[in-house]
Amino acid sequence: MRKQFVLLIIGLALATQATAERGRPEVARYVKAYQGADGVEVFITRIGPPNAREVLVQINGVDHPLDQRVLKARGDAVPAGTQYVATVDGKPLPLLILGPAGGAELVAPVRTPLQYDKNLSRQSQPEHMLTDYLEQK
Repeated sequence: MRKQFVLLIIGLALATQATAERGRPEVARYVKAYQGADGVEVFITRIGPPNAREVLVQINGVDHPLDQRVLKARGDAVPAGTQYVATVDGKPLPLLILGPAGGAELVAPVRTPLQYDKNLSRQSQPEHMLTDYLEQK
C-alpha cells in the first residue's frame, strides 16, 4: 500500500511538472547581446517557433520606463535588415534593427548604434529572459 502511495505522489508530481512546462513557450538556446554608447545593453532571443519571427527584447541602461522590461517583438524585413517592433500601450513601437552584416541599431527608446558582445551573450540565459517576461505581465 505504501509503495502505491509513493508511486501515486511521484506520478502526480511528474504530471504537474509536464503541465507547467507546456505552459512555457519555446525559446532559443542562446541570447544575443549588444552594447551601445553610455552602457546601453540590448538582449534578444527567439520565442516560439522560428518561422513565427518573434523575439524577446530587453533593453538595459536607459532612463526610460522600458528600462529592464522584457518585450515581445515581431521581426519584419526592411531595407536595412530586420526591424523588431513591439506593441507598447496598444501602439507599435519599433525597437531594434539588425543589419544583414551583423550591425545593429537601437531605435527606441533612444537611438544608438550597437555592437555584438560575445561575452555578454554567453552570460545570458534565454530561460531567464522568458521567466522575466512571463512574470512581469
